[in-house]
Amino acid sequence: MKQISSMILVALAMVIISTTAWACVETLQTEYTGSGIQTLRPFTIEDNWEIQWEADDNLSINIMGADGKLANIAGGSKTGSSYHPKGGKFYLEMQGYKNWKVKVIQLQ
Repeated sequence: MKQISSMILVALAMVIISTTAWACVETLQTEYTGSGIQTLRPFTIEDNWEIQWEADDNLSINIMGADGKLANIAGGSKTGSSYHPKGGKFYLEMQGYKNWKVKVIQLQ
């Protein structure tokens, strides 16, 4: 009985440790709302971040580097998120026809 209790405690500790290791803190870096096609103000963000969006219609987001070159593309749906491992200075080109809201989230 003592051995079974010890095994249960070890298993519980492993679950707690693995859950804690995967926990992620999300911090809102900036939020934009608008409609239609727009180029948004630049933002600077550290490594490990994501874009979250909601729109009344499908939305395409061009993630542009500070040099004006396309760094990545997100969107293609009404809602979603897109993870980006590398930080830097970026701006977003929104390609939508209706209302949209975009959040840039720092992950820690």
